[in-house]
Amino acid sequence: MSLIYITGVEGAGKSTVCDELLDAGYSAIDLDTAELAQRYFKGSWQRPANLPPATSNTLAWYADREWKVKPLDVQHLRAQAVGEAILFVCGITDNFDQIICLTLDQPTVRERLAGRTDNNFGKTPGEREYILEKHQAYEAKNKEAGSIMLDAAQPVIQVVNRILVSVALL
Repeated sequence: MSLIYITGVEGAGKSTVCDELLDAGYSAIDLDTAELAQRYFKGSWQRPANLPPATSNTLAWYADREWKVKPLDVQHLRAQAVGEAILFVCGITDNFDQIICLTLDQPTVRERLAGRTDNNFGKTPGEREYILEKHQAYEAKNKEAGSIMLDAAQPVIQVVNRILVSVALL
């Protein structure tokens, strides 16, 4: 009956945590894999018409765009959670109530982005600059909003156990 949102900067391990939760038998959705999150112009639900190649995206390109999930899709996730004891939703978006935020230091973010094999976001210089630029502010925003802050530099099983303890499932 609960919808638990797990967020964090790119490279924090949201998708890995989602896979681990699924392997442990919990209901979980990765917003990126499910293609629910999309890039929109800030303050609107208008999608950019022609997305340039990622190699040309700069901080200026990201300045007026945000990654979010349509409210109707959030309502569908909430309705799905009603049929479950708990539904974990993993990803980055600006229109969920933040619950759990995975945190990392910037050197670990850089290392994880460079080593990604399942997701290319953060591989280009412009994307990496964007991620690192928003990193501290994103974590501060979540902390200020009352999110549970968890260090994601630990092995994934420890991160997942801390998530489950945080939501009193263990």
